Amino acid sequence: MWTALWSTIEARSGKRSAGSSGPRRTRRLHRRSRRRCGGRFRPCLQALERLPRRPRPVVLANGDPGQQRARLTRFGLLGYFDAVLTPTELGVAKPAAYAAACRWMRADPAQAVNVGGMLESDVDAAALAGLTGIWLDRGVDFVTGEPSPTADETVLRIERLTGLPGRLPCTDA
Repeated sequence: MWTALWSTIEARSGKRSAGSSGPRRTRRLHRRSRRRCGGRFRPCLQALERLPRRPRPVVLANGDPGQQRARLTRFGLLGYFDAVLTPTELGVAKPAAYAAACRWMRADPAQAVNVGGMLESDVDAAALAGLTGIWLDRGVDFVTGEPSPTADETVLRIERLTGLPGRLPCTDA
């Protein structure tokens, strides 16, 4: 079993959707998402569609939870996720928020994955909480604007979200 916690793709994630999750609703959700997601978000949508159906991912995002949910709704992505969590709602800051999110999901941190674009605050911090970190390395340090830092060879790294499904254990448990 694995669980994905998404931290830096805040605008492309979501919370538990209300209502039926049957095949008809899933097809409607995918059609609506494809229409709303322009080229900039298409890789995220493709990665989400290729993930195992179970367990479903959760977003752990900084900022206002209502704003994060509104962004996901605007792009038709909210239904892909079981929840949108924030450190504020969990009552702890990162890196402790990663472990708190796992407790909230009743997931073992050793079987959870965090995908993030910041090597230190997403990947290394998640590892401190017992999760596996996957670095979404876009080639730029978002804080300094300089080229990405150098990670050691043990860091799992992807350059595009479309590479994510291939890095996760396959399960529909």
